[in-house]
Amino acid sequence: MYHVLKYCFNIRKEVFLTGVIMLLALQGFKIIYQAGGNFQRPTIKENADVLLNKVHMDYAIKKHYPQIPVILEGLKQNEEKVKRAAWDAGGGVNLPFFLLIDRPMVSLWLTTIIKWDSYNDERLIINDLKQHDIEWIMRVKDGKLFFMPIKDYAREVVNCERYPKRIYYDYGFPPELAVISY
Repeated sequence: MYHVLKYCFNIRKEVFLTGVIMLLALQGFKIIYQAGGNFQRPTIKENADVLLNKVHMDYAIKKHYPQIPVILEGLKQNEEKVKRAAWDAGGGVNLPFFLLIDRPMVSLWLTTIIKWDSYNDERLIINDLKQHDIEWIMRVKDGKLFFMPIKDYAREVVNCERYPKRIYYDYGFPPELAVISY
């Protein structure tokens, strides 16, 4: 888009180009994140209402992140484990990352804690996690905060599909947009 606007339409003002691209990008954001399901996040209007004190932040958190009370209670009850734990980003929990930034996250695609080559071997995964002083992996399971030992996590992660056949989030796109060919 940038190339087309700048070189085909000869628009040289960077601020204008950036603004146009941002406006066009907002439409995709609406399709992906405001459609519902696990991707539903607070809208720009809801964020503005919180900042302007029109809506209390507790309301937005309860609406978009209903598992937060369970997570906070579990964190409080397991303070020693939390110090040596990381979040499993692939655990299927809708986490507000801005509230939980004090611990690292692990996942096949969302981390550099576990090296790419380590995913073939449980011992290498455990070693990578221990190098970062991680002994537990945190997940929310059955309505409670669950701490998984890294040995169990390594056993599970070694079976991850490192070379998927479809894009991770296909948003319901047709196969020609969602299928990966190597």
